[in-house]
Amino acid sequence: MRKRIHSTIYFVGLLLIAFFMPLSMFVTNASILLIVANWFVEGGYPAKWERIKENKGILVFCVIFLAHLLWLVNTSNFDYALSDLRIKLPLLALPIAIGTSEALSMKRLNTILLVFVSGVFVASVAGFCAKFFDDGTNYRSLSLFISHIRLSLMICLSVFVLGYFVGRKIFFTGWKVLIAVLVAVFLLFFMVMLQALTGFVCLFVTLLLVLVALAVRTKQKRIRVLGIVSAVAVIVVVGGFMAYVVHDFYKPTAENRQLETTAQGHPYDKVVDNGIIENGNVVNMNICREELESAWPQLSSIPLDSLDRRGQHIYATLI
Repeated sequence: MRKRIHSTIYFVGLLLIAFFMPLSMFVTNASILLIVANWFVEGGYPAKWERIKENKGILVFCVIFLAHLLWLVNTSNFDYALSDLRIKLPLLALPIAIGTSEALSMKRLNTILLVFVSGVFVASVAGFCAKFFDDGTNYRSLSLFISHIRLSLMICLSVFVLGYFVGRKIFFTGWKVLIAVLVAVFLLFFMVMLQALTGFVCLFVTLLLVLVALAVRTKQKRIRVLGIVSAVAVIVVVGGFMAYVVHDFYKPTAENRQLETTAQGHPYDKVVDNGIIENGNVVNMNICREELESAWPQLSSIPLDSLDRRGQHIYATLI
């Protein structure tokens, strides 16, 4: 009975993490604490120690966290370093708690994956509604709860999980397959709204690896050829798209022209041509430091000529 209670708490904790990862850092962290506390109360440490010795993957995560800990000797900003360690603490806690607990059944694992996809879908719908009701919303702000890059990576994983479910006929069979397809299409559409290039790169790279693995493992010649052709097509499409994006990013637009004075009549600074171009804009063009120095104190108490908490120059970041 006691073992079943701890197993249920562990499973519920994983479900909460899976669902709230894209929705609430507070609930996610609280769920991690629940799993860790349950792990300590559960006991059975000799058996857990044997699992650690058998599973070298647990030690890999421990070493990653240890590397961050050792790097404290090379930091000058201990406040930021300690905050970073606190954020990365799950890298140490979760692998130990999960790796030394009894393995989940495939049914429970698939349920956790489905709950994760549901959480990502809810977060995406919330972002879509935010855009629908306020068309002026910035694309980064469409991810209401976590960074848009993290959400895009979760969307990628969700799309492949849905593909896995459909391919293995798990949860989605018959007419329910249409639901999985529609959810996947919506998630990809929302990722386009997020303008998450990182997400799309990961999506296509993973798709490429899946196609290559499919071509290598299958014994059917037709599927092997289809996998190879599809993999080559992905490489060509992604390579062409990346080349276009890079060329467009660093190509100055026709709007790049040096102006003489600002709206307040102050002269712009002389352009320092160091070749820095972003989104087709020459970065150092049409900058009036005089007006920046007068306006910046109205927005921040950090001096314009100082460094931010990451040791970066405020003025350079502002430009």
